[in-house]
Amino acid sequence: MIARLTKILKLLRGEIRELFENFLIKTLPGRTGKLLRRLYWSRQFHNHPLSLSISGGCTITSPENIYIGEKVSIMHNCSLYANCNGLIKICDRVSINSNVILGGVRMERLSLVAMC
Repeated sequence: MIARLTKILKLLRGEIRELFENFLIKTLPGRTGKLLRRLYWSRQFHNHPLSLSISGGCTITSPENIYIGEKVSIMHNCSLYANCNGLIKICDRVSINSNVILGGVRMERLSLVAMC
């Protein structure tokens, strides 16, 4: 009985977190949204970057497997997929343009990624 209740609470916690990320963190516009995303995601990433800018509409999975350098900018509607033991490493001073999808990559310093 207790094991089942623990499992239900764990599932409920995951659902609440997903709702919070998708309907507040992901979509809140303007400076408030950027600040909220920086505060939220910098605590979720493996190394807790300080100077991070994430625009709205971004999808991030398994942030504990993502290393983010300083002065990184992630534009609108990007996706960072580090699930299934994937690892993403983004070094300092990297800008990821809108609509880019990354999964298990390493980006060196002063990189720019864009869709063609």
